[in-house]
Amino acid sequence: MLRFFLIILIGLFSLNTFSQQKWTLQQCVEYAVKNNLRLKQSQLNLQSAEINLQQSRANLLPSLNGFGTHNYSFGRTIDPLTNLFATNKVQSNSIGLSSNFTIFGGLQNFNTIQQNIHNSQAKKYDFEKIENDIKINVINAFLQIVFAKELFLVNKNQINLTSQQLSRIKKLVEVGSASKGAQLDIEAQLAQEELQLVNAANQVDMAYLNLTQILNLDNNEIFEIEQPEIAIKADKQMLESPKSIYEIALGNQPSIKSAESSVLASQRALSVARGALSPRINLNASYGSGYSQLRKQPFGSPGFVGYDTVGITSSNEAVLIPKYQTDFKVTPFSSQIKDNVNKTLGFSINVPIFNGLSTRTRISQAKIALDNSKNNLDLSKQTIRNEIQQAHADANAAFKKYNATEQTLKALKESFFYMEQKFNVGMLNTIEYNDSKNKIIKAESDLLQAKFDYVFKIKILDYYLGKPLSLQ
Repeated sequence: MLRFFLIILIGLFSLNTFSQQKWTLQQCVEYAVKNNLRLKQSQLNLQSAEINLQQSRANLLPSLNGFGTHNYSFGRTIDPLTNLFATNKVQSNSIGLSSNFTIFGGLQNFNTIQQNIHNSQAKKYDFEKIENDIKINVINAFLQIVFAKELFLVNKNQINLTSQQLSRIKKLVEVGSASKGAQLDIEAQLAQEELQLVNAANQVDMAYLNLTQILNLDNNEIFEIEQPEIAIKADKQMLESPKSIYEIALGNQPSIKSAESSVLASQRALSVARGALSPRINLNASYGSGYSQLRKQPFGSPGFVGYDTVGITSSNEAVLIPKYQTDFKVTPFSSQIKDNVNKTLGFSINVPIFNGLSTRTRISQAKIALDNSKNNLDLSKQTIRNEIQQAHADANAAFKKYNATEQTLKALKESFFYMEQKFNVGMLNTIEYNDSKNKIIKAESDLLQAKFDYVFKIKILDYYLGKPLSLQ
C-alpha cells in the first residue's frame, strides 16, 4: 500500500505542478498570438509591404532637388559664368533647384501602386493565416492536456478500485476463503495499473511542456490550465457536407485570399514589365544662379592718364584722343546671385528601341511568375479541399467510435458488476476478473481518445466555416 500511495502522490504532484495560475483557453490563445516569433516576423513583412506601397504612391509626385557647389580652379581654364580664360586661381559657386516629372511612362507607376496594394493584402492574409494556425495549435495542445488529465483520473480510479479489491482478497486469504495465488494476481494487476498511472502522469507533463513551447513560455514557469467542460451529445450530427464547407472556406480562408492577391499582384507586375516598351515623356525644370571671382564691376571715377594716337591727318599730323583708366573690383556675391539667375523648362522623350532584350526578358519572367501564382492558388484550393475532406471523415469516424465505445463501456461496466460479485464469492478466478477490468480501462481510454479527437476535428471544420475558435 505504501507504494500505491507514493504513486498517487507522484500523480497529484504532476497534476498540481502548475497550480499557481490557471489559464483559460482564451488566455493561452491571446498569449501565444502576442509572443509568437513567426507572427512577429509576419508582422514585419506586412509593415515592409505597406512601406513599399507608400513609396510607390510617392513616386507619382515630381522630384525636387537642390544643389550647390564651391570650386577652386587652377591653371588655364574657362570660367563657366563669364566665358573668360583664367590662368590664376578662380573661386566659383553655383546654387539652384531642379525638378523632374514623368508625364507618361507606360503606366508603370500606376501599375506598380496596384501591384503593391495586392502584395500588401497578401501579406495581411499571410499574417491572419499564421495567427489562425497558432490558435489551432494552441487548441490542440490545450485539448491534449485535458485528455491527459482525464486519462490520469481514469487510471487513478481504477487503482482505487483494485486497491479495495486487494484489501478484500487479503481478508479472504487470512480466513482461508481465497487462495494466496488470487492475492498475488490482484497485486500484479495493481502493479500494472500503477505503472499506467505513472505513464499517464508523464503524459500530462509532456502535454504541458508542449503547450509551454507553443506559448513561448519559460519551461520553468509554473501555470495550470482551467479545466473546461466538454460534452458531446449522442445525437449530434454534422449538417454541413465537405462540399458546402469547402465552398464557404473559399470565401473566408486567408490562405486562399493571399493566393488570390498574389495572382492580382503578378498580373500588375506583368503590366509594369510591358510598360517598359512604351515611350517615356518627362517634364524638366531648373532654377539656379552662380558666382565667379572673374566677374568684376568698375568703381570710382575714371582718371585721365594721357592720349592715345588713333590716326594721322593728310598733313602728317597725329590724331589724338584722351585716355582714361577705370578701376575694377569683384562683383559682390549677392549681386551676382541676383544677376546670374537662369531658368530652364523642357520636355524629353525616351523611346526604347533595343536594350539587349532586357525588357522582353522581364516580360517573360513576369509571365512565368503569373503562371506560378495561379498554380499556387490552385494548390491552396486543393490543399484546403483535401484537409476539409479528411477532417470531415475523421470527425465522422471519431463520432461513430465515440458512440460505439460509449455503448461498449456501458455494457462492460454492467458485465463487470456481475463478475465482481462472482469474484467476491469465489465463483470467478482472478484471470477472468482482471481481464474484464482491463477491458473497461481500455474502453474508457478509447472513449476519451475518440471524444477529444472528435472535438478537435470539429474545431478544424469550424475554422473552415469561419466560426470563432473556442471550445464553447
